[in-house]
Amino acid sequence: MKLYFVSRWGSPKEGPNGEDTNFLIYADDINEAGNLADNYLQYCPWLNCGDVNNFVSYISELGESDDVDKATVLHGPWIANAILRANLNKKSWERVYTNQENTKLEWVSIKKLYDKLP
Repeated sequence: MKLYFVSRWGSPKEGPNGEDTNFLIYADDINEAGNLADNYLQYCPWLNCGDVNNFVSYISELGESDDVDKATVLHGPWIANAILRANLNKKSWERVYTNQENTKLEWVSIKKLYDKLP
């Protein structure tokens, strides 16, 4: 299992530009990690008040472990600034709309999204 840092921009108390809602998640891939965090947010309505998205926006791969055999939320949610944002030393992805209608969300690598970065 891989260990991921997963974040939703903003928090219910401070809105979308405040501190972020974060998780540490063991999962096989970024889709599973994102789904676990999204499901957690969906079933905790107190985390979705205010002007914030009800889905996570950022994932960074931190490492992996052979000792973990089931996808799980290891820690979180906690509210703090997402300090790993655009960490180019780690595999990282941001969830963005990929069509003109803003209806299709997809994970895009940070390096591809910001291809002018080194």
